[in-house]
Amino acid sequence: RDRGNVNALTEMVAEGEYRYVRERAARALRDARSSEAQRATAVPTLLACVQSKDEVRYVRWECARALGAWGTTEAVGAVIDALDATGDPESRYWFATALMGFDTPEARGKLQSLEDDSDLYVATIARQWARSREVPK
Repeated sequence: RDRGNVNALTEMVAEGEYRYVRERAARALRDARSSEAQRATAVPTLLACVQSKDEVRYVRWECARALGAWGTTEAVGAVIDALDATGDPESRYWFATALMGFDTPEARGKLQSLEDDSDLYVATIARQWARSREVPK
């Protein structure tokens, strides 16, 4: 299938038989050149993926990263919930990186709270995000 075809990629995320297919489709969606209208058709599938307790962790975080790359503000709560609900350090890191794409008070607040996280990698990514937002003197 065409890597840039948002509809085909969305279908693969939703219905791909193999986990690696769903993961790569979500990653390709994140990087696909697409219009707002095309992205809007993929958002419900990506949100469902992030919220799914049955989906494997690396597919969930790739779906979250696609939503973050697109700045899909209605996904912020789902990404925060996923980050808070997982005890897996690697998943927490990738969900935190997804939050960096959202410019909402809720996302900014969560990232600020992660600057002192007990996980070094999560805290580091949150601090890098904070430094990137500083206004040079």
